[in-house]
Amino acid sequence: MKISFLFFCLSLSDGVFGDGIDEIKSVLVIEGDSVTLHTDVSEIQRVDLMVWTFGPEYIRIAQLNRVSQISSIYDVDDGRFRDRLLLNNNTGDLTITNIRIKDSGLYVLETIGEIDVLPKFYSINVFAHLPVPVIIRDSSQCSSSSKCVLVCSVVNVTHVTLSWYKGNSLLSSISVSDLNSSLSLNLEVEYQENNIYSCVINNPIRNQTKHLNITEVCQPCPVDNSKKIKEPTVYIVLISTAATGIFVVLTFVTIFCIRRKLKHQHGLNDDTQKSVKTVKAKEGESVTLNTGVTEINGFDLIQWKFGEMGTSITTPFAAIARVKIGKNVTLNSLNEDKFSGRLQLDKETGYLTITNIKTTDSGLYKMKIKNNMSKISKTFFVEVSESTETQGNDIEGTNTPLMNEASV
Repeated sequence: MKISFLFFCLSLSDGVFGDGIDEIKSVLVIEGDSVTLHTDVSEIQRVDLMVWTFGPEYIRIAQLNRVSQISSIYDVDDGRFRDRLLLNNNTGDLTITNIRIKDSGLYVLETIGEIDVLPKFYSINVFAHLPVPVIIRDSSQCSSSSKCVLVCSVVNVTHVTLSWYKGNSLLSSISVSDLNSSLSLNLEVEYQENNIYSCVINNPIRNQTKHLNITEVCQPCPVDNSKKIKEPTVYIVLISTAATGIFVVLTFVTIFCIRRKLKHQHGLNDDTQKSVKTVKAKEGESVTLNTGVTEINGFDLIQWKFGEMGTSITTPFAAIARVKIGKNVTLNSLNEDKFSGRLQLDKETGYLTITNIKTTDSGLYKMKIKNNMSKISKTFFVEVSESTETQGNDIEGTNTPLMNEASV
């Protein structure tokens, strides 16, 4: 029978858990710190044996025999305290170094000596380090109004509260006690307002604050200018015709027909063209597809897919590059001949670079960056010409729905 269990039974018989119970001292500590459980030096002067126990089963973890001046350290079955317990031979104080979440629980000091000393109870709660909250715009709530909807979020947290503040005034909050949970909290603000907002995560010991920069996060929603472009284009053509004659008109018509024929051959119609950013390159060059994101911190996944001309539901897009944040980049070749060793993915920005580009690399490239609250998607039409042609590497693009929108 464990000596700690014997002490526990003696304590019960003496009414320790009745009116004579000593108070339970609450100890709050951050993971990785050291904590010392102090005894009463004046009382232990007449104590012969001191025993420290842990948990509801009162498992012995340390013992000091003041008569023989011998101290002993014991570990529990799962080895959680190995090399992390220190016992003061003079005071009986117990120190736990590099404390961990699973060290939370009840610690009891039990004694035997000339005088009766009530057991001392210590309740230790260990809290994890707090992450800095991430603030992004909720793109699903983007509209032409003057309002901007923001989302503040944290992941893998326990026993915390997430709050939005306007100055020093609390606007809203949400709490969680489950292990390794995720929290998110919305806030609606005006584009041009000058109020100071902050998102705060806190536990009983510490807090982390992320201040909001409205100008940086709340960019105006994109406006569909497709209708506005058509009318001015007509007037430009008419003015050019009047100024330079029929030759200019024929030149515009010829260029238009050639470009239309090329796009038709590649499976792009007029509606598709408006949704795609067109990238033209010459064979042998390197092409970088820009996500438009300066950094992808706060997102869980970035993925690139490729579809040849005429891609549809029956011939779906194929994944060519993928990375989960905090993990290694994965680059997939469609077959032995395509993209082998020619793809590079920037883990910081999500940019995809195709080196030594070939005419067979022409096609649609779809990008998706997402987390559990938002998603950023882009599509590029890469048109590679033979190196003998004198085409630049310029980028042009507009934004409207994609052709055969296979799922990304």
